[in-house]
Amino acid sequence: MAAVAAVIVPAVPAAQAAPDHSGPLAVVAPGASTTLSVVARSDSAPFASPEGPGTAPAPRGRGGSGAATGEGLVWLTLKAPADSWASALDTSAVVDVAVDGGPAQQVVVFYGGQAFTYEGFVGPLSVGRHQVSVHVSQQLSHSLTAPPAVDVVAVRLVVVPATSPAYWAEAYAPVLYGRSTSAVRYTPLLTDAATVANADGSHIVSYALVISAHDQGDSIVPAYQWGTWGRMTDLVSILTETVAPNGSVTSATYASCGCESLPYYPDRVMSPQETSASFAGTWWGHHPVLRDATATNYLSDQGTTAFRFQAAPVAAPPAGDLRSAVMDLNPWTYYVDNQELPREHVISTDPATLAVGDVAQYAIIDANLTVTNGASVAVDIRLAGDPTWYSNDYRQATAGVASTFPFHGSGHWRTVVKLPPGWGAGSLAAVQLRLDVPPGTADPSVVVHSFAVLEITPGWSVVAAALPPLGVVTGTSIEPVGVPG
Repeated sequence: MAAVAAVIVPAVPAAQAAPDHSGPLAVVAPGASTTLSVVARSDSAPFASPEGPGTAPAPRGRGGSGAATGEGLVWLTLKAPADSWASALDTSAVVDVAVDGGPAQQVVVFYGGQAFTYEGFVGPLSVGRHQVSVHVSQQLSHSLTAPPAVDVVAVRLVVVPATSPAYWAEAYAPVLYGRSTSAVRYTPLLTDAATVANADGSHIVSYALVISAHDQGDSIVPAYQWGTWGRMTDLVSILTETVAPNGSVTSATYASCGCESLPYYPDRVMSPQETSASFAGTWWGHHPVLRDATATNYLSDQGTTAFRFQAAPVAAPPAGDLRSAVMDLNPWTYYVDNQELPREHVISTDPATLAVGDVAQYAIIDANLTVTNGASVAVDIRLAGDPTWYSNDYRQATAGVASTFPFHGSGHWRTVVKLPPGWGAGSLAAVQLRLDVPPGTADPSVVVHSFAVLEITPGWSVVAAALPPLGVVTGTSIEPVGVPG
């Protein structure tokens, strides 16, 4: 077999922004508002300050009235001390945010009482002084036993000039109307953007959406969702646009629910059809307006809801990485997911059960393989000082007899192996690929293009575990289902 090339994922600090050392600028009571005068400054590298825990740093550019224009961003560092995303009763405060009296966008304060910087786009903006209003919505907040007051820790306004490489991603990001559950569960955590510059001066911009948990579909059987995708969030590639050199959009396609003609289609029901469709809805400036319309988070270009999200995108993973790797780059997404899961599933940290465990106890496998003879691929792990083989098809749950459920074969994919909590404090004694084929099939082979075992640390960063030499064994498939296409 070929040599193994490990994917190295650098550690990312749990607090991606500057720590908060000061008191709040304002404490906003339920139903109340505050207006702050803020100087907008230019910043050509907004991706260097993605949304995340902590207080956003000041933009790197200069202020001054009318000196420059571009796409405006608002960075708000907020706390909701009475709320927690882990609570079914006091889950989140929701704030309405507007700049200079423009349309309000909603921010779900899903990080509770911890300082977190939420970032949204606001349309064209000039550097200089502007008015930012923050209103705590009693109607939209889900805080049943405690008033959903919000601490406004910091507010920044950013102008991304048209000369910035990030301009295209920021200026053409979608307005997304969220589901009715957005203050409680299945809320948008982040949108990422990947931009390709063409030789003719046009740009192709694609966006993917990470939702805090997976509602229906694969997650009806959580072990299947986790084994298939290596995560329990939902991630949907929602929009691709081609932007001409003059700034006009020449094409836009989105992840369609197939329910556009059904305006009252319930958003707690799976999409009747999941397909790609040409965008035919309304625009807010350069921004197409979409709606998360179904339980599987596929979209409609028709209709609105009470939740208008204008998430400023973060950078997509580098070319060649899976889109899921955006969670590794923004590891707080695993933390939020881990808070929501106990409200959705029965939890057991026993690695011998298929029940949902603690997110951090799962080893995430990122593999890019080519296999022969139609083999499905399982991943087995043995820990130092522990004779048990743990696998992504749960051989630890069946007295060492693997189910051989064919989660994956050839290709670049992710899966997970449920391990004892705290496994990262030790070392991996053995890691092997098990190539499962039906009885009578010739021995398969595998070429390993890349392979990594990723750990979510106690501080909620993602690191690549040190690997022993990767083994390869052949198994007999007892699961009659073929490898997913």
